[in-house]
Amino acid sequence: MAATLVENINGKYYQNRSVLGNRPNEVKVMVEDEEDVPFWEDVLSFVRPDKKFLVAPYSYGSQKIALKKGKQQILSKARANAFNAYFIGCVDSDYDYLLQDYTDDGKLMASNRYLLQTYAYSIENLLCHAGTLASLCSKSVKGMPDFDFQSYMAKVSCIIRPLLLCSLYCVVKGYIDEGDFTATDWQGVFPCDKDVCKDDQAEERILGRLQKNVSDIISRLEASHPEMAGEIGSFEYEIFSKKQLSELSWLYDNCCFAVRGHDLHKFVLNTTLKGIAKQLKAKHLADINGAAATEKEKANNRNHYRNTIVDIEDLLGTNYEYKHKDCPLFKMIKRDIEKVWE
Repeated sequence: MAATLVENINGKYYQNRSVLGNRPNEVKVMVEDEEDVPFWEDVLSFVRPDKKFLVAPYSYGSQKIALKKGKQQILSKARANAFNAYFIGCVDSDYDYLLQDYTDDGKLMASNRYLLQTYAYSIENLLCHAGTLASLCSKSVKGMPDFDFQSYMAKVSCIIRPLLLCSLYCVVKGYIDEGDFTATDWQGVFPCDKDVCKDDQAEERILGRLQKNVSDIISRLEASHPEMAGEIGSFEYEIFSKKQLSELSWLYDNCCFAVRGHDLHKFVLNTTLKGIAKQLKAKHLADINGAAATEKEKANNRNHYRNTIVDIEDLLGTNYEYKHKDCPLFKMIKRDIEKVWE
């Protein structure tokens, strides 16, 4: 028996409320945190505009449950078979999608049609989709950058892939002691406190620091767990070649989607977007100052331009353009949304 009224509320309750209230297209959506609300509202409404989605974070009375607890509360609803077509749950995948053969949460998320997941580690990974970042700069400072974001992020993915596998290996083996490497340790891997990608040399320095950080951690892990070096190859084959995970072929060259999103978001923002946006802004202002115009006209143009600029960090926080960039993750999310009402 449920201990609280909130725990008693399930899909049948929302189904009755929708049908009796003559709102058959209304769907209650439970997400982990208030920051997840706009993302899931956007993607759900995009795929199923015929539905009215009421998206809200899990709550206990008027007190919001902490983010780290929100996912477990939603999964507990799924285990209790509380979801249906009128009441669905949405969660970040974290490592659970990749490890669905190894974790109970992963198995549950893969098998419940009313439980949607990001497939990326979190929403932030999708916001950093490489194919959207150039246009994000254009929206921010009204200038298209001469920077290959897709090449840059592909290089980042290539560098971090071995450490991602080691991190997954540590989870499966239960290595969680100090000195091991789990999902929450990515913050110390991504360098984002010094260089920004202003030129090829800066990019090389950033990627070089990233490579050193990755190599140092892998060396430390192999020293602590000597069997890792001999087992990681077969483990990689298991992760990427399982029949039920055949759609993971895209991930091999896009590992940025699979690491902790908060840390990736900070890295992309600080090493590329802020510096490039600053450069584009300076160039635009220089063009205004060099134009054949009166000083008053130049001042007016500068003021107008500054008034049209949008903060790049704010834009990145709601960058939902991944839906239009042939993103394999979106195709999977879209497929799952459509299955809910098949």
